[in-house]
Amino acid sequence: MLLTDLKAGSAISFEITIGDSHYEFPSSIIYVYPDSILIPPFIRNGNVVNLGDKRFGNMTFTIYYADTGHSRRLAFKGVSVETVEHSVGNNTDFYYKIKSSGFAALAKISERRNTK
Repeated sequence: MLLTDLKAGSAISFEITIGDSHYEFPSSIIYVYPDSILIPPFIRNGNVVNLGDKRFGNMTFTIYYADTGHSRRLAFKGVSVETVEHSVGNNTDFYYKIKSSGFAALAKISERRNTK
């Protein structure tokens, strides 16, 4: 399965890894494009957190998807994240544009959650 095989509205988990620390956040897919997906950005003090900002240090990103139809949790590791503007009609909002260059892998036992 490719990241872009997921549907808009799908629930995902977005993991940020900095060194040995892992931070996982629930999210959902807003738009799906042929080469990427868009998810809502993190907001801090009324501002979009730019995950591409080098001041945050060396971060890696993983998207997890609970494939409940097959009772498994899939991992898209090493995805790229870019903060972009996206317009629909007269509304322009910021999103995280996420790209993956590979297929999903079955999440390791330590990365699995209850998918029910």
